[in-house]
Amino acid sequence: LHALLMAVTAGTTALVARAWGAGDREEAERVTKASLGLCAIVALAVSLPALFLSHALASVLRLEPETIDLAAVFIRCLAPFQIAFAVHFAIGAALRAAGDTRTPLAIGALTNVVNVFFVYGLVFGRFGLPQLGVAGAGIASGIAFSVGAIVLVLLWWRGHLALQVGPPGPWARARVRRILAIGYP
Repeated sequence: LHALLMAVTAGTTALVARAWGAGDREEAERVTKASLGLCAIVALAVSLPALFLSHALASVLRLEPETIDLAAVFIRCLAPFQIAFAVHFAIGAALRAAGDTRTPLAIGALTNVVNVFFVYGLVFGRFGLPQLGVAGAGIASGIAFSVGAIVLVLLWWRGHLALQVGPPGPWARARVRRILAIGYP
């Protein structure tokens, strides 16, 4: 998923930066929305196999059988949260391309603090949370990315970011092709 999202957001970064530099805020916002949609589609496409084929995916790594079983649990627990990760990734890339590096950094810090809290709590059964071991680590990471994604989306919808929701029409075929063509290589 990360490699596919990097491909999409490479195009996002290039096209948002180009539009932003040219003073075309509306195009930067349309590219951001198109990228957000593409990343969500990619996340959905990857989440389903990760959810149902987690053991096969973990086996590709050629680990010890016990480690494959643990990796499969982690993959399966994290799979439902991939859309949140994609939202986080897409909006963060677009903001950095528009020159706002602080907001993605701050949201990333928040995400990490939430992750550390929930990993400790869910892996070891602290803070009144159940002890879930490896499954807790996957769920904790998912919760953390969900918190970051929710904060980013709320800031975006409320107009508190350099890039806003912007005008309709992000799905122009040429725009989507450019986003994908830049990241494809």
